[in-house]
Amino acid sequence: MKKFLKTIALAMPLLAVLLCSGPGEGRAAGQTGTGEQAARPDLTAAASTTAAPAVGIKGDAANAVIRKLPNGMTVILKKDSRFPLVSIRLFVNVGSSDETPDIAGISHVVEHMAFKGTEKYPKNAASALLQASGGTNNAWTSVDSTCYTIDLPASEWAVGLDVAGQLAFHPLFEPDALEIEKQVILSEIQLYKDDPDDVVRESLMGTAFAGTAYERPIIGFKDTVNALTSQNLKDYHARFYQPGAATLVVVGDIDPEAVSREALAIFGGLRNTESISLDKTIPLDALPAGPQVTVEQGPWKTAHIALLFPSTGEFDARSEKLGVLMGVLGGTRSSRLYRTLKYEKQLCLNIGAWNVESGRAGWIYIQAEVEPEKVRAFWEELIRELAALDLGAFTDEELGRVKLNIEDSIYLPMKTYQGLASQTAMFFRRNLTIDGIIDTVRGTDQNELHALAGEFITPVRMSAAIVMPAAGDGAAAGLPDAAWFKASLAAAWPSSGVPAKQAGVAESPATEVVDLGQGRTLVLMPDKNLPYTAVSMRLFGGDSLLSPKDQGLGVFTAMLLQRGAGSMSATQVDDFLTDRAADVDANSGLLSFSLTMSFPSRFAGDMFGYLRDCLAAPAMSEEEAARERNNLLAAIKQAEDGPTSLAWRRMSPFVFKEHPYGYLHLGEIARVAAFTAEDARSFWRKQAAMPWVVVVSGDFDREAVIGMCESLPKPSSAKPDVPAPVFGQDREMTLTLPGRAQAHYFLLFPTQGSEGEDAAGLDLLQTALTGIAGILHREYRGQMGLGYTITAFEWATRQAGLFCFYIGTDPDKLEASRMAFVRAVADLRAKPISEEDLAQAKKRMAAEYYMDAQTIDARASLASTSFILGLPLDDAWRRVEKAQKLTARDLQDLANKYFDKDKAYTITVRPE
Repeated sequence: MKKFLKTIALAMPLLAVLLCSGPGEGRAAGQTGTGEQAARPDLTAAASTTAAPAVGIKGDAANAVIRKLPNGMTVILKKDSRFPLVSIRLFVNVGSSDETPDIAGISHVVEHMAFKGTEKYPKNAASALLQASGGTNNAWTSVDSTCYTIDLPASEWAVGLDVAGQLAFHPLFEPDALEIEKQVILSEIQLYKDDPDDVVRESLMGTAFAGTAYERPIIGFKDTVNALTSQNLKDYHARFYQPGAATLVVVGDIDPEAVSREALAIFGGLRNTESISLDKTIPLDALPAGPQVTVEQGPWKTAHIALLFPSTGEFDARSEKLGVLMGVLGGTRSSRLYRTLKYEKQLCLNIGAWNVESGRAGWIYIQAEVEPEKVRAFWEELIRELAALDLGAFTDEELGRVKLNIEDSIYLPMKTYQGLASQTAMFFRRNLTIDGIIDTVRGTDQNELHALAGEFITPVRMSAAIVMPAAGDGAAAGLPDAAWFKASLAAAWPSSGVPAKQAGVAESPATEVVDLGQGRTLVLMPDKNLPYTAVSMRLFGGDSLLSPKDQGLGVFTAMLLQRGAGSMSATQVDDFLTDRAADVDANSGLLSFSLTMSFPSRFAGDMFGYLRDCLAAPAMSEEEAARERNNLLAAIKQAEDGPTSLAWRRMSPFVFKEHPYGYLHLGEIARVAAFTAEDARSFWRKQAAMPWVVVVSGDFDREAVIGMCESLPKPSSAKPDVPAPVFGQDREMTLTLPGRAQAHYFLLFPTQGSEGEDAAGLDLLQTALTGIAGILHREYRGQMGLGYTITAFEWATRQAGLFCFYIGTDPDKLEASRMAFVRAVADLRAKPISEEDLAQAKKRMAAEYYMDAQTIDARASLASTSFILGLPLDDAWRRVEKAQKLTARDLQDLANKYFDKDKAYTITVRPE
């Protein structure tokens, strides 16, 4: 057996991601070697980077006859007289990714129902006719296409062509037949749920491609399939089954001209009634950021672990090189993952890696089966292998072995007409040649592989799904939860150091600062990756402009500001923004007032005009003021009703007396209830006169943005001079909430503000303490079981800050929790944290920075906030860089500097 077949065997559970086999007529007809069993490897190859055409098939279909029918349907005919057989494949560019959530699975149901009766062949007559002709038929549905397959003697090719046309374009969708077939499909759905490989794959696709067309299983869900009607199927079929979106492939002992004439007679009269776009690419930036980990338990004997990294779609020129990369990782028994994890260390039962290509996107997929008692060791070793991936370490001999196996695999499907037909269609679709693929594979070097691995195999692109035996007796009882997997991943990857700062994140060389004069600053951060623009405008002021009696007025004004501007009412603004897919928000903070917008770049003119109206002509009607007043009152009540939100609400006025930092941000109920539209207008006149910064990130026209900013109202006042706060003298505060079960305890230490020299060290210390892998969680939850949530966090503004330890616990453990924090603080002061904890914190701090700065919205917000605080625009990154140079002794010094028990504040929230 060829070594590459090992990869194919390992890849078999993946097939349902790409296809869902048809209604079973072929199997019922006794389909064997040349039918279903032969077709599956062909389909696998057609979906993988190692697929290849039949000998002589070029991207322009040399040695094949190509016909383009008047309706746009493509006909590809390949004469091969080795056997008196014909294979017919009719592809239609419609699959599960064309569905909406409410009809999930309909593509697969349409495929099933085609065999239950057509205009010419009622009920099962089509399958009966093919059987009588010595042939078989089947079908499959994938994420992006549906294929009807017919294999029969060459003498009966005309029957096969007629049946293919009926199945694809003339099904009846009779209601009674649909209700019967639903039960078959529901059984198929349950069959998938009984297979752990299918379960892990479905979970992984739903996580990695959340919010996209690939997140739902091809087969659909029980509820959506049950709800489908005959009319649903007819409407869906009428929309997507267009001849212009179809390709017919006929391979075998045929006369191409005769088949071409018959194809024209059968299909030429079909008309396109809808325009079907083939440009359906899912941008990688549209996918959820990683790392993501999900864990499920079930009635399994072993654990099934899969990792997914989104990659390129099938039309990307790098796809063949990704095939080489996967060959290096897991394509053969000599590949790195198989050799290390399976053969040498015996940590798994099997493992494979491959690159899956589809129309809208691709993905690197690594899957393994592991004995329960080896799950922890396997996971840790797998992550270490990926984190330390050094493709330059492979010898030319090893790389040559991988390439040879890939070249060999190109020819495997060509042994049968079934495989030849599928390969012919795929190669034509992708405009590939066999020589071209081999040249690409042979020419791929270690530098290219290293670059591909660095681009795609990274934690920020990773999703993982694990299904394991349910907790119970034996090894399964000690299996880890999702938190453990995440913590282990965060600790091990990246393996050391911090990734270099990426262009477009923080202050890249492309960042431009434009001083427009009169207190106006514009920051331009171009990023052309997506056609979207983000705007973050901050005006000095916010709560610092309020008097003590007007606490909450800044928030009220921000809420009202969004409810009408210029000539548009509140509802017209809602429609205006919805029509432009725009997100807009306004908020009043301690030292600034912000207006943020995100929108498709093509609406920049409209959105900049709306921003101008918000600043110069907000509506602020009494009618909308009444609505927003009620909303703010509800927010206050909600904040007072949760123990942690109550503590947070009361924390600032407790710590900071008679200072804007100590205001109740949402205000007091009695005063807020009296707010009017005129109160908001009065505050806005003062706020709108303040100096401002506008940060524009993403895809934009530089001159248009400068012109827009120059047209905004000019500041007429100086920024407020906010005095340094004075910390209060009262050190303890106890709050009560009736009917609650848990107690909540906060231990707070005053620190310097964000402009202080210790900001990076305090950030790093907080990171070391927090999270599942942090010191607090490990020692006081994991070892002592004091509470569910044990963490630390920072609050900092320009001139002052707080470092807070927090625990939520049972009331009878409150005193023990207090003493635990006393001990934790004493330990931090008495000795340095471990080098392992320090290294982990540095990695996490860098990773969290990138996580926070991924989007253009976030980068714009980070830059505008830094400007208001008087910090460099890339201050967040500078703190990360500075933190990498700090030692455990440096953090110990900070603990001794700030964690003074005589200066600490405590807040306790007790149940009554």
